[in-house]
Amino acid sequence: MTVAAEFQQVTQRFGDFTAVDAIDLTIPAGKLTTLLGPSGCGKTTSLRMLAGYSTPTSGRILIDGVDSTRTSWNAASVQAIASTGCRCPL
Repeated sequence: MTVAAEFQQVTQRFGDFTAVDAIDLTIPAGKLTTLLGPSGCGKTTSLRMLAGYSTPTSGRILIDGVDSTRTSWNAASVQAIASTGCRCPL
């Protein structure tokens, strides 16, 4: 499996609040990947870190095997975040 992006023990804190707590996530190349969860669980924060709009408190984010943890959005290959609510019958 070719890996497009990988979170390694990524944490994001805002003061005393932990928005993302030490996640490990592998996003395969060429596959549609979604983050699904309740409001406030860290989906948008994770996407913002992946896109370079936010820097994680700790951990590493790799894009195509390159450590992009501290890469800002204007230097990253990701230029937009799409976050839409939908009603999905389960």
